[in-house]
Amino acid sequence: MHTPQDIERLLKQGEGPALEFKVSTPLPESLSRLISGFANTSGGTLIVGIREPNTISGTDIARFEKLVQRAKERLNGKVEIAHYSVEVEGKSLGVLEVQQSKIPIASPEGYFHRVGDREVPLDASQIVERMSSVPDHAAAIASLSKTIAEQSAEFGKLRESFEKVNSWKRKAFYALLGAAATAVVKLVLAAFGLAGG
Repeated sequence: MHTPQDIERLLKQGEGPALEFKVSTPLPESLSRLISGFANTSGGTLIVGIREPNTISGTDIARFEKLVQRAKERLNGKVEIAHYSVEVEGKSLGVLEVQQSKIPIASPEGYFHRVGDREVPLDASQIVERMSSVPDHAAAIASLSKTIAEQSAEFGKLRESFEKVNSWKRKAFYALLGAAATAVVKLVLAAFGLAGG
């Protein structure tokens, strides 16, 4: 757990691949992508209640706790997360610490990693490389399968919402999404030696 002195030191350090500041707690969708990014890179810390440029403003800790819990429920794969509050200058800050994960961690939107101070999706070859290096192949496949099932459900919802728009561009977009998901599955299974002939 970070002490108030640690927080002040981190504020001076500034944001980067392993450190993010927010004025308020991100919604679970954004927060789960951030956790995935930290976990799939080298871990990291989010401090909530910081207004640019590194001014301590404080945050609603009950809301922070609730949104962190909802974000954790969105994740696929086991990740070590600590979240707590710290008082600095009489104001409450929410702190979320994410450890680097052995198995790639996904949000329903996909697998992410940190590049600079933002989350970037892993491409198919990066997912294959990371999944094939996991000692527990069964856990890696289970995590990937759950992620793909959730993404398929999301694609289905999007498709329903755009059904009334009979556009070839929309149809091509959904065909590409489906093809990309299928390609990733085939690559990972081949990497694990489980692909059929």
